Amino acid sequence: MKSMHQLPFHAIGRSLIGFMVAAAVTGCSGARDDASNSAGATAPTGGDNPQWQTLTSACGFSLRAPTDFVEVPVQGIDSCVAQYDSAACSLFGDSGWYSDTLDWASGEDEYQEQSVSVDSQSATLVTFRTSQQQPYVAAIHVPDVDGDASGSKLTLSAQCEDAAHRDEMVTALETLAFD
Repeated sequence: MKSMHQLPFHAIGRSLIGFMVAAAVTGCSGARDDASNSAGATAPTGGDNPQWQTLTSACGFSLRAPTDFVEVPVQGIDSCVAQYDSAACSLFGDSGWYSDTLDWASGEDEYQEQSVSVDSQSATLVTFRTSQQQPYVAAIHVPDVDGDASGSKLTLSAQCEDAAHRDEMVTALETLAFD
């Protein structure tokens, strides 16, 4: 059997599905503050939204995400892994020397890539579409988490049921911070 680091990103997601715990949650969108909206103000979005929560992983990272995400217990083989689920998305994290670089995804439908900086670290943010049950994917790869060429990498990937939730997860991934 292949270890998790030898599997392509989409296979990792499928292998982690076996570890998922069903959670009764209510969708991926952050709720809006209708009181402020009725006064003509725009509700905060993404990481600035006070109705989002901070997800803190034992793998040394945190990010802001909608409040309906719940942690799902998972066990890695040779790296630190994390999983959070909502009704519309599953978020997978893999931190270690063998984290997926996402290079294989360039051939996927609707592939887009951009270089970003998260918590002062260079990263690659990609979005694409697959043929899986949750086909809309947003993922980020940080090739040097510690900034010291030690080899520690991090890949976070969100698989969502629709493009709107995927786009919301792009915002969440951009709030990534390291402990």
